[in-house]
Amino acid sequence: MNKQQFISKLRHIENTVQKYYEEDDLGIRNIREAFSFVQNCYKTKKEEHLLLHAVSVAELLAKWRLDYSSVTAGLLHDVLKNTSFDKETIIANFSSLIINELDQYQDLFEEVGKKEPDLDKISLSSPVPYYILIAERLDDLLSCPNFPSKAHFELAKQTRTILIPKLTQYHAFEIINELEEACFRILNKSEFEEMHRIVDSIYSQFQSYTDGFLQSMIRLFKSDYNMDNSKLSHYQPHISMLYKEKRSYISLYRFITRFGKTTQEQLALLKNTYVMAFWDFTLVVDDNLDINNSLNKEELFFAYYQEILQQKGIRFFGYHATSYGDSTYFLISDELKNIYRFFIKTESEYLRYLCGDIINYCDFITDNPNSRISQKIRVYCPDERPMYFDPGSTVLDFAFAIHKDIGLNFDHAIINKDHSHRYGIHHILNNGDHIRIVTAKEPKASLFWFRHVNTDLAKDVLIKYFNTLFNEQNNKE
Repeated sequence: MNKQQFISKLRHIENTVQKYYEEDDLGIRNIREAFSFVQNCYKTKKEEHLLLHAVSVAELLAKWRLDYSSVTAGLLHDVLKNTSFDKETIIANFSSLIINELDQYQDLFEEVGKKEPDLDKISLSSPVPYYILIAERLDDLLSCPNFPSKAHFELAKQTRTILIPKLTQYHAFEIINELEEACFRILNKSEFEEMHRIVDSIYSQFQSYTDGFLQSMIRLFKSDYNMDNSKLSHYQPHISMLYKEKRSYISLYRFITRFGKTTQEQLALLKNTYVMAFWDFTLVVDDNLDINNSLNKEELFFAYYQEILQQKGIRFFGYHATSYGDSTYFLISDELKNIYRFFIKTESEYLRYLCGDIINYCDFITDNPNSRISQKIRVYCPDERPMYFDPGSTVLDFAFAIHKDIGLNFDHAIINKDHSHRYGIHHILNNGDHIRIVTAKEPKASLFWFRHVNTDLAKDVLIKYFNTLFNEQNNKE
């Protein structure tokens, strides 16, 4: 890959992050400086694959909607492993928060390399280090040659048994699909290739009709399409977007293995277009749908079904849960009896499906003014890195979001460089605050602190801390 191609990849990363986040000159500068730093680390033709790997990891993190600093950490994730640079060199060039994410990623990487890894024992201040590990693993699996080596088989097996179960704790089901499909390509190569052949044939057979149908469905759910229908008028303001996509191979595979006992039965089921749903719709609605007007997603679907979809020859004939049980969907069919899965998710649910619990730590751009996601407040670390919290969060939540030890050792906060006032654990964050946490030498946490934390992360750290503390006290007794 030549220099211009790498620059093109860098621009793609920048554009992807800016698509999901407000413009941040410092964030973009950090990404560019990290890219230059990594380029200087891997200068030779022999090291080009290491540079490509670093960029690919950053691309995945950007696609998964991680923020500027997380993408920067993704670019730098392998530097300490593969070069003679030490941590002090990186600290001199990048923020302490990025270094903290890299430290925790390194702990995870070393644990995964053990014979019997236990990822739960690695304490993380946020999911970011685990996402870096997952991006690295996914890139390794996707770069597997046509004839996988024994090492690739072992990587895929470990991914299935260790990494994917851990990722389910973060509810990142779309990323899980990517990982599982990459493993499936390696561990079930012949089955995957046969599935690929059958599914591509079906898509080609029905493409001319389904393309038109998919576009017509998108038009039906546009806000200006049903303005004269009074029965739908109170639902329309809550609709954000209708997305369409081909169903993933791994989702199809889960379905046919659930109902087919032998490979022959499974492939026969796959060819049955009257049973298999090969396309997915996802209708995204704002988070207030279930809160305001006493409305719910099921009510919305059946209102549109009765008023519009039935008249267009669309039929509803089922309501099911996905294999992981994370989502439910309506089964519908068109006039040719092609089957589609129709999901309805709130904006938060959709983002959590795509990205997992990382949405608790980031603030995505949304075009929907009703979205509660767009109502998060932004505060700043000493290095000007923005962080995002729900209204009502405290400086203690901020401290735990930086690192668990900073939270546990919290003494007071300095806000907006006003050293004349020390803010305690109860102080509520305000939009635009610049915050510096001052810590004590030893943990100061008490049970009283539970009254002053709002985030799940802070509560989880406190629960683990007191659980360990009480166990130690019991053992002494």
